[in-house]
Amino acid sequence: MDFDSLKVKIKTFFSRGTFVNNGKNYKEVSLKQYWDDLLYLSEIYPESKCVYVEFRHIQAFDFETADSLLDNPSEWFEAATEAISEVELIDKSLPDVIVRVTRLPQTSEVSISKLRDIHLDKFLAIRCVISKASEVRPAYKTSAHMCMICGHINKVIQSEDIDYLIEPYGCENTTCGNKKHFKIKEDESIKFDHQYLKIQEPIENLRGKLPEFLNVSCSYEIAGTTTPGDKVIITGMLKGRSKLIKDKKTKYLDFIFVANSIEKSDSDYENIEISQDEINLFKKWANDGVLKSKILKSIAPSIFGQEDVKLGLALQLVGGKSIEFPDGTRKRGDIHILLIGDPGIAKSQLLANIAKSSPRAVEFSGRSTSEAGLTGGAVKDENDGKWWIQPGALTLADGGICCADEIDKMKQGQLGSIHEALEQQIVHINKVVKADLWTRTAFLGAANPKYGRYDRYSPIAEQITHGDAFISRMDLLFVLLDDPQEETDRQLARHILGTLRGNKKLIEPEIELELFRKCIAYTRTHISPELTDEAEDMIVSFFVGTRGAAKGRTDTIPITARTLEAAFRLSTAHARLRLSNIIEEQDAEAAVNLLYSNLKSVGIDPETGELDASVLACGTSMSQARKMKQIVTIIKSLSEKDTSKNKTARKEDVLEKCLNAGIKNPEDYLKKMMQRGDVLCPEEGYYKIV
Repeated sequence: MDFDSLKVKIKTFFSRGTFVNNGKNYKEVSLKQYWDDLLYLSEIYPESKCVYVEFRHIQAFDFETADSLLDNPSEWFEAATEAISEVELIDKSLPDVIVRVTRLPQTSEVSISKLRDIHLDKFLAIRCVISKASEVRPAYKTSAHMCMICGHINKVIQSEDIDYLIEPYGCENTTCGNKKHFKIKEDESIKFDHQYLKIQEPIENLRGKLPEFLNVSCSYEIAGTTTPGDKVIITGMLKGRSKLIKDKKTKYLDFIFVANSIEKSDSDYENIEISQDEINLFKKWANDGVLKSKILKSIAPSIFGQEDVKLGLALQLVGGKSIEFPDGTRKRGDIHILLIGDPGIAKSQLLANIAKSSPRAVEFSGRSTSEAGLTGGAVKDENDGKWWIQPGALTLADGGICCADEIDKMKQGQLGSIHEALEQQIVHINKVVKADLWTRTAFLGAANPKYGRYDRYSPIAEQITHGDAFISRMDLLFVLLDDPQEETDRQLARHILGTLRGNKKLIEPEIELELFRKCIAYTRTHISPELTDEAEDMIVSFFVGTRGAAKGRTDTIPITARTLEAAFRLSTAHARLRLSNIIEEQDAEAAVNLLYSNLKSVGIDPETGELDASVLACGTSMSQARKMKQIVTIIKSLSEKDTSKNKTARKEDVLEKCLNAGIKNPEDYLKKMMQRGDVLCPEEGYYKIV
């Protein structure tokens, strides 16, 4: 189709109220929406210069016009701009409108790793994740250069394919002859907003492969509409640029994608195609009451036992339901889990299995990850000097699971940066560039105790490098112990040797891996359970009854509202495991039992033997905190009696008064208070309050 014919077709597309589907089947479909769009655009022009069109409407209007767009997009969009400028509107013309085409057919979608020479200068769609984003800055569309000799204004149309400024070869005034001395006239130049993105293939498509990246050029209104970590579909033209080596062009090309439109993906699992037969199979398992059992038996089948841990991981995979309130606040639905325990107890294997089984997951090791690698940061490009926003692991895992192994190996303070990311599920970056990145992900961490093996008689916060603030964000804390017991050890040995001999019953999951991922994706996208009165009563009874165990004492609080929220998330996830849209009493009971079992293993005050939320939230129980206050009072009173300038308390006197006050093992408390910075030891045998 020649240019003029194409222009006439596009003008007709925007001008007519109806069109026929094709030459054989006459079916009139209203196109009044695009005429209305042009009328509205004429009212707000030039603040906006874009009109959006769905590809299927172009295809239904005329197959030849649609094919021309896919094969020769540069000419098509030039014709579209001219065609709209000739459309007779009421009181205004639209000379430079950009048509943005969305929803290309799946046949036009190409993954980044499969881009080749045949795709150059074609109109394509790419499903991807935003990996980096530069700042939005103005760029020249047409630059006006004033001749410094004769004053003539020379206008140069800038190419979209190159970054450097094209200057006039010489003054257009033939009587001048100037070829070097020009000055840009900003008021007569035409500019537009511009941004570079770096994109990569969706995380769920990688599965162990290294991601491939592609640079994207965004102009006008679509510049600045996305942030790193967003999952999007970008339509546009693939261009080739010569690689530069020592400022010299080579015969090799680098790809750059010139974006026409950007659509945010509606679903986190849009790349997973689930057939109706597979959905019917999931529903059959759910109706037979075996779906939950099959899911549990498909999680790390080669690992012996750990039933509670596997249940927790299954609940994490399907997740709870996030809730947004009218005032803008948000409650997360993602479930955070920490595995801590003795070395060699299969923590890393459990993490690896979940990362492989989840439809979307990001793995990292605390041994080799920085703070910016966790959340994100501003990075300066070495080549062009531009500042880019680069997402971290939590941002890239948005909508899935972030698996963090060996978090005990991270430097002190690094995990402090993710407290907000875990609870509020957003990261604020304020370094040169300001950005807010979503971290709507479940967190699964594994750590070894600080001193090698887990000490069941010490609070868990003392045994983790990163302390109580991080622990308090966890919904479930599983302590994995290596306890020698003859019968259990015998079963474990036979299980391990059976897996090594290739016993299929011990190593093969109940649900094949790809089908398992589809099952998880289906539960997350199609099941949205609501809480029943019976389930609510059970959770309330658990909360009130557990807090009531304190019997009016003020020196201990068994659980807090955070545990209540965790119970709701776990109940919701358990209902999803049954493909139920109702949270029933059995779901609440399963959540309560798992929580109570979990709390008994990590939230016990070692002195009173009772549940105390402060053990997890603060690292010390309330009874321990009360005794520390007593010690502070003792040291203060003894220091005031000291006649020297140092105003210190002698160690022997402090210990004696503590024992008289009924404080057992006061040296342990003093050691902990020194670690926390509450007490100083300015010289051997003396204490002082900070």
